[in-house]
Amino acid sequence: MSTNIPESSLPPRPVFGNTLESLGYFVDQNSRIRKISNPEEGFMFDKTKDERIAKLEAHALQQAVRRLVLFNLATMGIETMTIPVDADVEGGPRMKVLVTKNLEIAKRIIVVCGDETEDMGIFSYLDTLEEGLFFGTILGLVMCLTKRSLLGDMALVVLNPAQRFWNPQTELAESLETFRLRDAPSLITPVRDPTRRNEIPGNRTPYEHTEYVFEHILMPLMRGNTTIDVLGIAEGGFAMYQFLKDNWAFWRTFTSNMTLVDPRQIFDPATIPDLRFPNSFASFMRDRCRAWVRSDLPLGSHEIGIGARGCNCYAAGETMHINAMLPRSLKKVLMWMELMHANPAMKEVPCLVEGEAYMLERADRNGPPADHDWAGSYVLCNLLRLSWCGPQDKLERKYQWELSLFGHAPNDAYVVTPENHINATMGRVYGFLEALEALEAAGDGAHSADEEGGVAA
Repeated sequence: MSTNIPESSLPPRPVFGNTLESLGYFVDQNSRIRKISNPEEGFMFDKTKDERIAKLEAHALQQAVRRLVLFNLATMGIETMTIPVDADVEGGPRMKVLVTKNLEIAKRIIVVCGDETEDMGIFSYLDTLEEGLFFGTILGLVMCLTKRSLLGDMALVVLNPAQRFWNPQTELAESLETFRLRDAPSLITPVRDPTRRNEIPGNRTPYEHTEYVFEHILMPLMRGNTTIDVLGIAEGGFAMYQFLKDNWAFWRTFTSNMTLVDPRQIFDPATIPDLRFPNSFASFMRDRCRAWVRSDLPLGSHEIGIGARGCNCYAAGETMHINAMLPRSLKKVLMWMELMHANPAMKEVPCLVEGEAYMLERADRNGPPADHDWAGSYVLCNLLRLSWCGPQDKLERKYQWELSLFGHAPNDAYVVTPENHINATMGRVYGFLEALEALEAAGDGAHSADEEGGVAA
């Protein structure tokens, strides 16, 4: 038996303001969000309230912060662009991305794609409230570029992998969290997830969204002297990594470098032969990419991961919050991107750290380790063994061991450096692979000749 309960008897949904002031907060001189009633106190999730009411209050504050960030970006010359770009979608499902006004004339474009859990232009709401607007949002990145006088010659495009669900009630694209907390007549109205009717054409997933922006916004701007720098966070970074990998034939000419914060890609050992070719995507990952990972090591230290990720990994200066990794490493990230952009021929030197060297030695003795990150990629680590920037005497011992392994006499005139070692090692590996291919080709030829001979007989 069903019972119809009149809405008037249901607990009403609380209404919160849409500005910081109406919510009882203000921005202090350090750009932190503080309470008007107590300037020393910031936002705290009220556990004494009903959980849904507390979430609604926190979400209202987040949306007020987002509006403030977008307002400040507009004053800096960064505006929103509506996609899909087709004129016939006006009034239908659509979303926005951020672009600078000089996008069409810039010769250098930095493309940023955040995580799918945070709104456009926000790295971390939690860190924004605690550390300040210029720490937890895209405002910090824009300010760094402005101080380095880069925005005049360079454009910025900020993707929006989170707000990809269309809400017909508000006529806005919303993140999954916002969609679930959308207006409802009462507090006990069931939370509903988006359906196919809430999808935005061409932007249903972070990958589709990345593909749409690259093909409909960036591709028409690609000229002979235009380059892009790619900066991705978590799932947003993985979407850009996967898209570039799938479409490298076109984008390799225009992609200068790539930075992945909290990387999600796993190196595919099947692409090891591609490292012989400088224009391959695997070589681009090795030579012109960096990954920043959670670590308790000092900011910028080499970290374990090249074998699992296909590029050098560095400590981001953060051990817990994924979305705080880029703000903490931002200055170093931008310095490296600027350096790589100014020097198209510069390459990262593949580097193994102590932990990886130990893993390699263990693999030499016992075979591939069982750990997920290493099980499919220890082969690459072995290929890069001699690039490990360890003690000089250990490099020399490894070099002599490798010479004996290949049956060569010691070469005292050889200068033992990580760069020379990696080049020599890869040269020997390439020679081995070429000989193997020639042997296979010869075998196939002999096999075909035998078959032809059998038919003739």
